[in-house]
Amino acid sequence: MYIIIIGAGIIGEGLAHLLTERGHEVLIIEKKEEKCIELMRRHNIPVINGDGTDRSSLLKAEPNKADALVATTKDDAINLLTIVEGKNLEIKSLLSIVNQSDHIPLFKRYGVNIIDNPSLVLAEYLYRLLQKPLLRDFLTIGNGKAEILELVISEKAPVIEKSIEILKLAQKDIIVISIIRDDELILPKGNIVFKEGDRVVIFGKINKIEEILQLFIKK
Repeated sequence: MYIIIIGAGIIGEGLAHLLTERGHEVLIIEKKEEKCIELMRRHNIPVINGDGTDRSSLLKAEPNKADALVATTKDDAINLLTIVEGKNLEIKSLLSIVNQSDHIPLFKRYGVNIIDNPSLVLAEYLYRLLQKPLLRDFLTIGNGKAEILELVISEKAPVIEKSIEILKLAQKDIIVISIIRDDELILPKGNIVFKEGDRVVIFGKINKIEEILQLFIKK
């Protein structure tokens, strides 16, 4: 994919680094000249010193080739104006940080995929990791009604040497999506037996999260 990123703050730079590491083509548009120089030096990522709300800057980025435009600045007005320009230029996918929740309706009018209040998301992520060090990642979906968790089964966890069928996880609205064991990806069936150290990806309704953690991560 070819992705245009607006803003080279912590989120924008981090996303650009992740995308390039995974083989995607990235270009950043950043207003601060010194930041542009730093980015090119540290990551060898092409950068345009310009304003994402300025159509000429976006045109230099060859938007006709872009698969996605991502606005990551701390200013919702800049993010929204960037998204409007991106839509006018018919960029296929539009994604934006929204720093203030009351601005969400404005972004949704343009069919934008949004990340609401990234600071709060980061705080929640850190809080979860402090609570459960073996919790590796999580994603909240369905307007906060469910989560996808990635965790490592701890020593003496209740699920060890028990199968999905025996634990009756499906009846508890808990779905095991995958297991990684000794670098092997396992697509689990009902008779799969959990082992200590398994890295497991699980889907569960929000009211099941504590039960999931208690089953897979020994307190």
